[in-house]
Amino acid sequence: MVGLRQEYKPQSRAKIQRMPKTVIKKTTLKQGVRHISLVFALVVIVGGVAWCFSGGVGQAEKARERGRLQAERLEETAALALCQQAIAKQLPPTQQEKPPYTNGVKSAEKLWHFVWPQGSFSVKNRYGSSVAQYARCIVDPQEHRVTVLHITGQDFI
Repeated sequence: MVGLRQEYKPQSRAKIQRMPKTVIKKTTLKQGVRHISLVFALVVIVGGVAWCFSGGVGQAEKARERGRLQAERLEETAALALCQQAIAKQLPPTQQEKPPYTNGVKSAEKLWHFVWPQGSFSVKNRYGSSVAQYARCIVDPQEHRVTVLHITGQDFI
């Protein structure tokens, strides 16, 4: 086992040549700029991917949809006001109350349909007692007019 052992011999010291300081600074600066650009690009890419997955892509579409829904609600409110006024005109002169709010339904022909079920509003008859009423009204919002008006068994339009 004597032959397996080797002695450590230090190698001769070679002279270390130092690079000029200007070269070191330029190389370091280039590498630093490269690292900063790489980190910036990575942050931009990761941020973009995170934004896409958070729903940022659909924000414009959501805003358009909100605007469309708001315009539709305004159109429904205007159509309901037309129906309420038309029904109030057909009521006896002593009755100045409009029928209450009700939800409208927009048909495929873009007409608004409103229905007040039996008893949703009442009218006093000539004897002073309240009589439950029902009504159905259809409005064409493009022409701003009531196309169908039906109040408690009578067609008015």
